[in-house]
Amino acid sequence: MAKYSKNAAKEQAARLLTNDNVKKAIEERRAVFEKQSKLKVAEVVDELRRLGFSDISNIVSWTKDTITVKDSSELTPEVTACIAEITQTETPNGRNIKIKLHSKTAALEMLGRYLAMFTEKHEHTGKDGGAIELKTEHNLSKLSKEELRQLLALVEKAGNK
Repeated sequence: MAKYSKNAAKEQAARLLTNDNVKKAIEERRAVFEKQSKLKVAEVVDELRRLGFSDISNIVSWTKDTITVKDSSELTPEVTACIAEITQTETPNGRNIKIKLHSKTAALEMLGRYLAMFTEKHEHTGKDGGAIELKTEHNLSKLSKEELRQLLALVEKAGNK
């Protein structure tokens, strides 16, 4: 098991996700999970898409004077899945019906995160809000000659950029 400092964990995770072997292992594990749970990522994405792009006009119609709720037998399962709540109350002035859909914003945000459409930026500062001090002291005495040659090649390559 790899051990990373709390500060370096996100950075290392992002780096590891670019590794083809890591990507392959994640996809293999995801496939096993999908098979075991009988839940497909595509199904979740489809449901989020339905919620995110739901349209109240599929459930009600209105004019400047009236609001008409469509009969449930006219609604598709995809449309009814978007309904979070329906309440009906009787008042002295008549019947009130409230229809609440699931949050479009939350569904679209989840889809956007899944599709990596949004980039989060985090600002980090050092002590008292100042610059972050980087410590570059490393004990190279335990490296083999080959490892030292490889490190030197990397340093030289970085210097030429």
